[in-house]
Amino acid sequence: MEDVHGKKQGENKKRSLRRLHFIIRIKYTENKKPPKRTALRK
Repeated sequence: MEDVHGKKQGENKKRSLRRLHFIIRIKYTENKKPPKRTALRK
């Protein structure tokens, strides 16, 4: 389990970051609806 997890750690990290960024973007859009500049600031 550890070996497989270590090998796929990079891909999982990218997926997690993309998911988190997407979720945060949706939450911000629903709550404050900021301009595209703020959404793509980071």
